[in-house]
Amino acid sequence: MPKSRGRKKTNKKPSKNQSRGRLHAVPDQESVMRQVFEQFGRTADEADPVEAELLVSMFCGHGWKAGEFGENDLEPLGAMLEEARRRPGTAGAVALARATVLIAPTPELTAQALDTVDDLVLQGAPEPAWSAMTDQLRAKGCWVLRDAYGDSATVLCVFERAGQTHGLSVLVDFNHLGGWAKDIFLAEDVEEVVTLMREMAADGGGTFDEIGQVEARRLLEDAFAATDQTWQPEVSEDFTALRALALARLRALPESPPAKPAEVGDAAREQVIREFVASPEAADLPSGDGLEYCARLIVDYGADYDGGKVLRVSPAKIEIFLLGWLPKKAVLEPEDRALMPRVMQAWIGWAGSRQGLSPAALDEVRQVARTCAEQFDGTYDEKVPVGRALLAGLPEADSIDDLQDAIERRMFAMPYFGTRIGDEDFPQLDPNDPDERAILIQGEHPEYHDALADPGFEGEIDGVNPRLHLVMHEIVANQLWDNDPPETWHTARRLRDLGHDRHDILHAIGEVVMRHVHASLMGQKDFDRERYRAELDQLGRERP
Repeated sequence: MPKSRGRKKTNKKPSKNQSRGRLHAVPDQESVMRQVFEQFGRTADEADPVEAELLVSMFCGHGWKAGEFGENDLEPLGAMLEEARRRPGTAGAVALARATVLIAPTPELTAQALDTVDDLVLQGAPEPAWSAMTDQLRAKGCWVLRDAYGDSATVLCVFERAGQTHGLSVLVDFNHLGGWAKDIFLAEDVEEVVTLMREMAADGGGTFDEIGQVEARRLLEDAFAATDQTWQPEVSEDFTALRALALARLRALPESPPAKPAEVGDAAREQVIREFVASPEAADLPSGDGLEYCARLIVDYGADYDGGKVLRVSPAKIEIFLLGWLPKKAVLEPEDRALMPRVMQAWIGWAGSRQGLSPAALDEVRQVARTCAEQFDGTYDEKVPVGRALLAGLPEADSIDDLQDAIERRMFAMPYFGTRIGDEDFPQLDPNDPDERAILIQGEHPEYHDALADPGFEGEIDGVNPRLHLVMHEIVANQLWDNDPPETWHTARRLRDLGHDRHDILHAIGEVVMRHVHASLMGQKDFDRERYRAELDQLGRERP
């Protein structure tokens, strides 16, 4: 394996006696600080600042998702810069500050680090040997290893500075949020890494190609953003330590405009469904609404949850769809449940051939689909209470499209059927029950939990009254759940199509709600339902 410049690993485990001995030798704060600056001091004589950058990146990693609500906590690194100011004669102080300038994830930390460097140099502190090399980092090229199914990609970016080369590789998993970063590797021997990746492509039926630097930066920055948006993501051991360094390296690549999300319109989806239904692979399936409904679910999943890759099939994607997404999100009649595994086998043959999968790869996907089919009924039955909640109280739908729209509306109103408030878990609540719906809404606002638990709290948090905010959210959710008035859902869907996220949409509708409710409560005027509906209808239509 290539030599990594990340944290060193060892399989040796301390004995019980060794562990007890360390418990009696807990270092004090000053000892810890001295050791940290000694480490940075040892990097000052290096020809390249990469070792100092690694140390700063590790500090950033300690604060990644360490905040109360999963935000990044950069206070420890800021505190280290303040400590550096108090050690003007320490060789490691300037090294820490200089490396922070290279790695700092925020403009505020960069400014603080630059001020620290200036102060220390004015006091006579020596610059690191590599300080003149800091602006010489250059990207040499990027390559990508893709697996046969499109489940993942490993992107390798090669950099050179002061005559020394190193490579940064990031593993991106496309079966989550359209692609999220889950592993990082920093290597000295780039040629060895390239050779290994070529061999992996040849052995696994994948591809290994050069990729443009602009494209590489866009792909990886989007992947890191997806990981950051994930609550407690499953990442590798080295991910947190190398994350800040990796993001700094991406900033050395040419900038790229934000990628537009892949959108597959209704007409394109219908065309795919028609082509599949008319294909030889679907010839043995019973024609009718059931076949088209099952095919539509497969297409919608690929369009909405797999980055628009409607025709992509893979073992992982099939398993997630059949045993994860489908039981939670869709409502299937008994005939549709029986038909879906057969439709999936036909779809694998039809879409997989267009994807260019080899016969061996297709056989592997089919085998996974057969295994999932054996578990499908049991898994679906476990999720039936969710389906019943989504359907409860709905008027009889005129068509499958109307039924799917109603389910989509209720899923937008209440996307979660379980929550946690304080130390109490609510794993399965019924959103059809207004009281349990209110608990789910409260669970969506962890920033207010402490205030709501205090009967004497009457203030605001970030300028918002928590109880009033939850009342507003509950009114909007109730209107969406019952589709009364219909303009609430029409407005939400229109704003969503314009690119606004669910949180902002609920707030925008909530502001209209509060204007009317407040005026009514204050006795200024009676609640004007028609005026309220008209104002909702204008949201998102106004000219900027």
